[in-house]
Amino acid sequence: MNKKYFIFFISSIIFLAVIITSIVIFAGNGNDNTKNKIDEELNFLDTKLLGMINSLNNIPFSNSVLLEQNSIKGQASSNGEQSGQTKGSESSQLSGGEENSSDSEEGSAGGSTGSLSGNSGGSSKNENYTKYNVKTQNILTNDSTEIDWNYIKNTVQVIYTSWPSIMIDLHSTNVKNEDILSFSNTLDVLIVNVQNEDKKQVLNSLAILYSFIPIYKEQYSEDNDEINISYTKAHIINSYVLLEEDKWDEIQAQITKASEYFGFIINSINEKRNQSSISKTYVLINEMNNVIKLKDKKLFYMKYKNLMESAMNI
Repeated sequence: MNKKYFIFFISSIIFLAVIITSIVIFAGNGNDNTKNKIDEELNFLDTKLLGMINSLNNIPFSNSVLLEQNSIKGQASSNGEQSGQTKGSESSQLSGGEENSSDSEEGSAGGSTGSLSGNSGGSSKNENYTKYNVKTQNILTNDSTEIDWNYIKNTVQVIYTSWPSIMIDLHSTNVKNEDILSFSNTLDVLIVNVQNEDKKQVLNSLAILYSFIPIYKEQYSEDNDEINISYTKAHIINSYVLLEEDKWDEIQAQITKASEYFGFIINSINEKRNQSSISKTYVLINEMNNVIKLKDKKLFYMKYKNLMESAMNI
């Protein structure tokens, strides 16, 4: 072979190799970015769905909430500023993963009850301001019949608005079309149930929607621990929903399934995981069996709250 042609041949091969390598790397980075995005989107669904599930029985993932006490009319300087005003709602404290940092049993929000800071020389006028108190949440004293349906309806609207974008990303990672369509259909059913303010049916729809999170993860993720954690949480939520109808035998079956999935996490070695939370969650899952024997709802809700908080920190 002519030396000139030989050099050209070798150069062409090298050039093609570089092009192919670049395409593979680019495609790999694109897939990683898509998977990371879907991880964030599924975490979003996890938080919103869990928040609604908890709110239907007034189970917060914090021990205190900020409540409006009353509106007070007072003097304010035109150049003054209201100090210590912090606005919140009880329903916002019911969402999974969102906790109020205050642990005081009762007090004024932000260290103030809406007092106004004066400014000498400024003109005065009457203004309304609101006083907020921090109230301790206690499952034993909570009234599970008082449901904040406005919170539920607003949260469902947020999910419904976000779902088309999530659906497109799931399709891009070859998640089964029937699984995506089933979520869409169940979301429509949930909206109807929420409009009717039917607690039992809303709980059932929410549990079905939550069960798709591990199903999706199993189809696009290679993180087996994350998949097993999601399945564990889904079965715990199923047991929580079944409690509405006192189906204790089925509750036991769901806790058994949760324990089986969590057993895979116990047997795996992953230094990135919170080992303390893993051990605590394992103990709390086993404790649920004792609650089932006693068949006490309030105790179940207390154990459920501790278990889910621990599982979320793994």
